[in-house]
Amino acid sequence: MEKLLKAPLQEVIFELRWGLGYDSQNKQEMDLGFDMAQGRFKRLVQQSFPYHRRLTPPGLPLALLSHNVVHQFWKAENTYPLLQLGPGLFSQNDTEKNYVWESGFLPQLRDSLGWLAEAYEQPLEPVFLNLRYIDAVALTDYHTKGDWLDFVAESLKIRLENHFDPGGALHNFQINQSFALGNGSELNIVVSNGRRAVDKEPLLVWQTAVIQSENLKWEGLIDWVKEAHQKTRQIFESMTKGSFYESFK
Repeated sequence: MEKLLKAPLQEVIFELRWGLGYDSQNKQEMDLGFDMAQGRFKRLVQQSFPYHRRLTPPGLPLALLSHNVVHQFWKAENTYPLLQLGPGLFSQNDTEKNYVWESGFLPQLRDSLGWLAEAYEQPLEPVFLNLRYIDAVALTDYHTKGDWLDFVAESLKIRLENHFDPGGALHNFQINQSFALGNGSELNIVVSNGRRAVDKEPLLVWQTAVIQSENLKWEGLIDWVKEAHQKTRQIFESMTKGSFYESFK
């Protein structure tokens, strides 16, 4: 699929979590290899991602930070793509401005996972994977009368009906659906309203994610993410098919 000229993409996020070890001295689960790996990872990514930001104080116990971001690595200050690392956690994030799957996000992810594996002395055992796309459009661009549920039904093929009188106009909403895809994977779709930070413009926001927390192996990560991308792409095209999709060209 060609890159859409007016793509609604706000952010794409790949997230990996791996199993923690057990610290018998403190009797806590924690990422036992993180203390050494964080320095190695910083050196490995420095040429490609020279801007570093630490989000937590250096003296904070690692046991309190499990599966939370500690380090961010940017191409330049606040310039995507972005790599994030914490005990038991890695993510790669990008935005519409730079995002191209075949020549950008996927090869960068291959490199990123290679750096991550090299940074740790022991092999990592994945326990959670998530590939998530966040899309949004401004309501005023579509000349809608402001009926959220009609707009969602027309644009995203999702129909929600209330068979009661709430006594007022719909102000906020969130539709959350999950679908079992087999082999432990799950498709998650969330549709909600929001507002643009700059001018408070009303937004329609939808997130499409493929998640897996079973039957995971490090050697299969790239194959998994390619399949997850194919699924999210199919869902995006199917949900937006028609005039809504054409408006992104």
